[in-house]
Amino acid sequence: RGDEDAAVATLSAYMDAGFTTFDTADIYGQSERALGRLRANYTGDATPVIFTKYVTQDASLAEARRVNANSRAALGGSPAMVQFHWWDYSDPRFVDAASHLATLRDEGLLGEVAACNFDVAHLRALVDARVPIAANQVQYSLLDRRPENGMLAFAKARGLPLACFGAVAGGWLSE
Repeated sequence: RGDEDAAVATLSAYMDAGFTTFDTADIYGQSERALGRLRANYTGDATPVIFTKYVTQDASLAEARRVNANSRAALGGSPAMVQFHWWDYSDPRFVDAASHLATLRDEGLLGEVAACNFDVAHLRALVDARVPIAANQVQYSLLDRRPENGMLAFAKARGLPLACFGAVAGGWLSE
Protein backbone atom coordinates (compact mmCIF):
# COMPACT_ATOMS: atom_id res chain seq x y z
CA ARG A 1 0.00 0.00 0.00
CA GLY A 2 2.87 2.38 0.78
CA ASP A 3 4.39 1.88 -2.67
CA GLU A 4 1.02 2.49 -4.26
CA ASP A 5 0.55 5.67 -2.20
CA ALA A 6 3.95 6.87 -3.42
CA ALA A 7 3.00 6.02 -7.01
CA VAL A 8 -0.25 7.99 -6.76
CA ALA A 9 1.64 10.95 -5.26
CA THR A 10 4.11 10.81 -8.15
CA LEU A 11 1.30 10.59 -10.70
CA SER A 12 -0.38 13.58 -9.04
CA ALA A 13 2.87 15.56 -9.35
CA TYR A 14 2.98 14.69 -13.05
CA MET A 15 -0.62 15.90 -13.41
CA ASP A 16 0.31 19.15 -11.64
CA ALA A 17 3.16 19.58 -14.13
CA GLY A 18 0.81 19.16 -17.10
CA PHE A 19 1.29 15.49 -17.96
CA THR A 20 -2.27 14.21 -18.19
CA THR A 21 -2.12 11.12 -20.41
CA PHE A 22 -0.98 7.79 -18.99
CA ASP A 23 -0.32 4.50 -20.77
CA THR A 24 -0.73 1.34 -18.71
CA ALA A 25 -1.80 -2.29 -18.93
CA ASP A 26 -3.40 -4.86 -16.70
CA ILE A 27 -0.17 -6.88 -17.04
CA TYR A 28 1.86 -4.01 -15.50
CA GLY A 29 1.24 -5.06 -11.92
CA GLN A 30 -0.94 -2.65 -9.94
CA SER A 31 -0.57 0.32 -12.30
CA GLU A 32 -4.23 0.34 -13.34
CA ARG A 33 -5.26 0.44 -9.69
CA ALA A 34 -2.87 3.32 -8.95
CA LEU A 35 -4.24 5.25 -11.93
CA GLY A 36 -7.77 4.50 -10.75
CA ARG A 37 -6.90 6.04 -7.39
CA LEU A 38 -5.43 9.04 -9.19
CA ARG A 39 -8.60 9.38 -11.25
CA ALA A 40 -10.78 9.22 -8.13
CA ASN A 41 -8.72 11.52 -5.91
CA TYR A 42 -6.91 14.08 -8.06
CA THR A 43 -8.10 17.57 -7.12
CA GLY A 44 -6.37 19.66 -9.80
CA ASP A 45 -8.02 21.22 -12.84
CA ALA A 46 -7.11 18.50 -15.35
CA THR A 47 -8.60 15.04 -15.74
CA PRO A 48 -6.30 12.07 -16.29
CA VAL A 49 -6.61 10.44 -19.70
CA ILE A 50 -5.82 6.75 -19.38
CA PHE A 51 -4.90 4.28 -22.11
CA THR A 52 -4.54 0.62 -21.26
CA LYS A 53 -3.69 -2.50 -23.19
CA TYR A 54 -5.36 -5.77 -23.98
CA VAL A 55 -2.64 -8.43 -24.22
CA THR A 56 -4.04 -11.86 -24.96
CA GLN A 57 -3.91 -15.04 -26.98
CA ASP A 58 -7.54 -15.80 -26.16
CA ALA A 59 -9.72 -14.51 -28.98
CA SER A 60 -13.05 -15.03 -27.22
CA LEU A 61 -15.53 -12.26 -26.53
CA ALA A 62 -15.84 -13.62 -22.99
CA GLU A 63 -12.13 -12.98 -22.37
CA ALA A 64 -12.36 -9.47 -23.81
CA ARG A 65 -15.31 -8.75 -21.51
CA ARG A 66 -13.49 -10.20 -18.48
CA VAL A 67 -10.32 -8.19 -19.00
CA ASN A 68 -12.26 -5.02 -19.79
CA ALA A 69 -14.39 -5.40 -16.65
CA ASN A 70 -11.27 -5.88 -14.53
CA SER A 71 -9.60 -2.84 -16.08
CA ARG A 72 -12.69 -0.66 -15.63
CA ALA A 73 -12.94 -1.73 -11.99
CA ALA A 74 -9.26 -0.95 -11.34
CA LEU A 75 -9.38 2.33 -13.26
CA GLY A 76 -12.66 3.48 -11.75
CA GLY A 77 -14.17 3.90 -15.20
CA SER A 78 -13.61 3.19 -18.86
CA PRO A 79 -10.21 3.73 -20.44
CA ALA A 80 -9.99 6.39 -23.14
CA MET A 81 -8.25 3.90 -25.40
CA VAL A 82 -7.39 0.20 -25.35
CA GLN A 83 -4.27 -0.81 -27.26
CA PHE A 84 -4.48 -4.38 -28.50
CA HIS A 85 -1.37 -6.58 -28.48
CA TRP A 86 -1.25 -10.13 -29.86
CA TRP A 87 1.80 -12.30 -29.23
CA ASP A 88 1.60 -14.96 -31.94
CA TYR A 89 0.67 -13.90 -35.46
CA SER A 90 0.69 -17.52 -36.65
CA ASP A 91 -2.69 -17.64 -34.87
CA PRO A 92 -5.05 -15.70 -37.19
CA ARG A 93 -7.68 -15.19 -34.48
CA PHE A 94 -6.12 -11.80 -33.67
CA VAL A 95 -8.68 -10.22 -36.01
CA ASP A 96 -11.52 -11.75 -33.97
CA ALA A 97 -9.97 -10.58 -30.70
CA ALA A 98 -9.60 -7.01 -31.99
CA SER A 99 -13.16 -7.09 -33.34
CA HIS A 100 -14.40 -7.91 -29.84
CA LEU A 101 -12.80 -4.70 -28.57
CA ALA A 102 -14.79 -2.82 -31.21
CA THR A 103 -17.93 -4.48 -29.85
CA LEU A 104 -17.06 -3.29 -26.33
CA ARG A 105 -16.39 0.20 -27.71
CA ASP A 106 -19.81 0.21 -29.37
CA GLU A 107 -21.33 -0.80 -26.01
CA GLY A 108 -19.64 2.21 -24.35
CA LEU A 109 -17.28 0.07 -22.25
CA LEU A 110 -14.10 1.64 -23.63
CA GLY A 111 -13.04 4.59 -25.74
CA GLU A 112 -10.99 4.04 -28.87
CA VAL A 113 -9.46 0.78 -30.08
CA ALA A 114 -5.78 0.90 -31.04
CA ALA A 115 -3.11 -1.58 -32.02
CA CYS A 116 0.11 -2.09 -30.07
CA ASN A 117 3.34 -3.08 -31.84
CA PHE A 118 1.58 -4.41 -34.93
CA ASP A 119 3.63 -4.78 -38.10
CA VAL A 120 2.29 -3.62 -41.46
CA ALA A 121 0.92 -6.98 -42.64
CA HIS A 122 -1.07 -7.64 -39.49
CA LEU A 123 -2.21 -4.04 -39.05
CA ARG A 124 -3.44 -4.16 -42.64
CA ALA A 125 -5.42 -7.31 -41.77
CA LEU A 126 -7.16 -5.45 -38.92
CA VAL A 127 -7.89 -2.38 -41.03
CA ASP A 128 -9.08 -4.48 -44.00
CA ALA A 129 -11.42 -6.34 -41.61
CA ARG A 130 -12.86 -2.92 -40.70
CA VAL A 131 -11.67 -3.02 -37.09
CA PRO A 132 -11.83 0.69 -36.16
CA ILE A 133 -8.16 1.15 -35.26
CA ALA A 134 -7.51 4.68 -33.97
CA ALA A 135 -3.69 4.38 -33.80
CA ASN A 136 -0.80 1.92 -33.71
CA GLN A 137 1.62 2.22 -30.79
CA VAL A 138 5.16 1.49 -31.95
CA GLN A 139 8.67 2.08 -30.73
CA TYR A 140 10.46 4.74 -32.79
CA SER A 141 13.65 6.68 -32.17
CA LEU A 142 16.87 7.69 -33.85
CA LEU A 143 18.21 4.26 -32.83
CA ASP A 144 15.09 2.19 -33.57
CA ARG A 145 13.80 3.20 -36.98
CA ARG A 146 11.72 0.12 -37.76
CA PRO A 147 8.59 2.18 -38.54
CA GLU A 148 10.46 3.51 -41.59
CA ASN A 149 10.33 -0.02 -43.08
CA GLY A 150 6.80 0.44 -44.40
CA MET A 151 4.80 1.38 -41.29
CA LEU A 152 5.07 5.16 -41.80
CA ALA A 153 3.95 4.89 -45.42
CA PHE A 154 1.08 2.54 -44.55
CA ALA A 155 -0.10 4.72 -41.67
CA LYS A 156 0.06 7.88 -43.78
CA ALA A 157 -1.83 6.26 -46.66
CA ARG A 158 -4.56 5.07 -44.29
CA GLY A 159 -4.69 8.25 -42.18
CA LEU A 160 -3.72 6.19 -39.14
CA PRO A 161 -1.75 7.94 -36.40
CA LEU A 162 1.24 6.28 -34.81
CA ALA A 163 1.58 6.59 -31.05
CA CYS A 164 5.34 6.37 -30.67
CA PHE A 165 7.14 5.34 -27.52
CA GLY A 166 10.82 5.11 -26.77
CA ALA A 167 11.63 8.39 -28.50
CA VAL A 168 14.78 8.78 -26.37
CA ALA A 169 15.63 5.08 -26.82
CA GLY A 170 15.21 4.06 -23.21
CA GLY A 171 17.38 6.97 -22.08
CA TRP A 172 20.27 6.32 -24.47
CA LEU A 173 19.51 9.64 -26.21
CA SER A 174 19.13 11.71 -23.03
CA GLU A 175 21.41 12.97 -20.33
